[in-house]
Amino acid sequence: MRNRNRITTAALLALALAGALGCASSSGTTYVHPAADLGAIRKVAVLPFVTLGQDKTAGAKVERVFLVELLALGVVEVVEPGQVSQLFTSEQLGAADTLSTADLQRIGQSLGAEGLFVGTVVDFEDKRLGTAPAPEVTIQLRLVE
Repeated sequence: MRNRNRITTAALLALALAGALGCASSSGTTYVHPAADLGAIRKVAVLPFVTLGQDKTAGAKVERVFLVELLALGVVEVVEPGQVSQLFTSEQLGAADTLSTADLQRIGQSLGAEGLFVGTVVDFEDKRLGTAPAPEVTIQLRLVE
């Protein structure tokens, strides 16, 4: 049960991350399937984030911040991002949000991960608060078992 709370905390981190990056209140919706066994997840991989907005580099930027925060929590082992990138390149995989269930299962097995974080950056705008830059970010994050 303790590990389940830690994994849930990691998933909720994305909501806090969006609020922190946007310097706004973090309001969002979370859902954890009642049958999900988050305590069984010991190793996760962060798949390349997809960008829906104008800034095509936003996915990579938010993914790096999320990865650093996930590592800082120290609740799960995280697959080396280079391994994920190499797998996507060698298997010529498309965007993470378009992958089938079978593809996600194969990726998890190939990487030795029980969970995969799939993220989408819906909006990423550079705003200014006075003279300081303050990005406003909206993301969707899923943890796939």
